[in-house]
Amino acid sequence: MTTENKMRNIQASEELITKTFGVDHDKVLFNKFNITDKHLTFDLEWTETGNILQATITKDAVKPKFTLESQDDDFIKEQMTRLFGMKTELFVDEEDKVNDDVFGQDYDPARGYVDKQNDEQMTLED
Repeated sequence: MTTENKMRNIQASEELITKTFGVDHDKVLFNKFNITDKHLTFDLEWTETGNILQATITKDAVKPKFTLESQDDDFIKEQMTRLFGMKTELFVDEEDKVNDDVFGQDYDPARGYVDKQNDEQMTLED
């Protein structure tokens, strides 16, 4: 169980970022990573577009800063959804976990990291 303002699993934070944003050290790069028991700060860069995300996640807030080559509302919306999902994963008490299977994902080059269950359903439908 977490205490006030403390992260649920500090050790899993880097893996959570890697799987949430599809960090592959080719198309999505880590530029910065800093963590305490109260916050997570990281910078990511998408090499194909030059987009940069600088984010800090705490129990009470998600603080993003985007550097974009051009206006890309879909990109911002997608990254914000991912950031708030990470906030939930990092700062929710064990018994209130929203996603026990956060690391049970497959990498699809076209869609990034996707849940195995959704990937299996799409395969069956195809």
